[in-house]
Amino acid sequence: MSRDTYPPHPLIDLDWIRDASGRPELSARECLLEQDAVGPNALFDPDFYRHAYGASMPDGMHCVEHFCGQTRDAPRDPNALFSVRQWHDAHGHALAPARWRAELFGLLGREARFARDELARFKAGQIVLHDQRVGSPPEAGQAIVLFAHHDTHGDIAPYVYDYLDALAGQDTCLLFVTQGAPLAPAAHAQLARRVWRIVQTRNRAHDWGLYHVGLRLLERDGFTPHHPLVLTNDSVVDTVNSLTPLFAQARESRAVLTGAIDGWLYDGHLPSFFLYCSPQLVQCAAWRDFWAAWRPLQERAGALNGCEHGFSRFMRARGVPMQAVWTYEQILEAADPARAHTWRRARLERHGDTDPFHALWDVMLEYGFPLLKRSVFTAPLNAHHLSHMTNVLSRLVSRRRARTVSGERA
Repeated sequence: MSRDTYPPHPLIDLDWIRDASGRPELSARECLLEQDAVGPNALFDPDFYRHAYGASMPDGMHCVEHFCGQTRDAPRDPNALFSVRQWHDAHGHALAPARWRAELFGLLGREARFARDELARFKAGQIVLHDQRVGSPPEAGQAIVLFAHHDTHGDIAPYVYDYLDALAGQDTCLLFVTQGAPLAPAAHAQLARRVWRIVQTRNRAHDWGLYHVGLRLLERDGFTPHHPLVLTNDSVVDTVNSLTPLFAQARESRAVLTGAIDGWLYDGHLPSFFLYCSPQLVQCAAWRDFWAAWRPLQERAGALNGCEHGFSRFMRARGVPMQAVWTYEQILEAADPARAHTWRRARLERHGDTDPFHALWDVMLEYGFPLLKRSVFTAPLNAHHLSHMTNVLSRLVSRRRARTVSGERA
């Protein structure tokens, strides 16, 4: 906060108003008069808000004042990406009636200030530390993979190399965007054998912050909109089944946005651990408008809501053709209730929503889904479906032995 010790409200960011209006000399009172022109903070889109809720706003009322008068049963969103209803479903429903507004406004206020600071850091060149071209650039029309990587020790886990190799095997060109400590020389050397570019960052905005960095670099260098873009990350620990069916359907589909699977927990969306964005999507106004509206978010739940779900929400509202190669309904139909633990059986019987690539990972692999998520190994498995873990590990060991025998790189 600059010269104003106390903001008038958690959702009023005076520094944002001054920066966005290009008038750093504005007093606090003048900022309040300007707020509906540029938004009271970095997350609040006044044009979206007036279009969505203007009919119910009394004359002379500020957007943020109207926003603060919402009820739990009739939520109002601050922008086209973040869903207050989803926040209630995930968190707010457990809070007392007198408490949820303070929690929501506090969250949005913190995230708005974080977004303002991160956008300023990116504009000032403080997020991208190094951009090294270590391999061949993409050929005409070749898909470019924006690979988001997180590590605090300057190392790269072996499974990441395996996934990169599998992606390269699908005729892609890899742009590796990482955050954390500088890569160790051995890791850098291994990576340089596999990718086109290595981008080191001080990103603090999760996967979508890294996707944003990669996209802006590609735009700067003229590589969009001439190539398909694949957004993926190091939450995938192995390709247990072939990636070929996934890429084949994504490339041949009439949909311009393809996910590996759809998700229905909280809201329908395409999970962002694998998104195939066709050149038609990258060329369209919806894509440009999304990234203009996108904001870096710090808290994981907020990023899930306003980035992963927000991307699908935004594209769906714009009428963008979307598809999932595997669907949640197909996975539910493929599951055998007779083999299921009580927790899973209850969801199968009522087709309840859950996280499929975590709660139904073994069913998905048996159904041909190629990707195994890291959360299977790091988060509690409520379904108690560990019986297949030994089978999966056995298959991975067998594949690695086969690679060694055939002379493929590990």
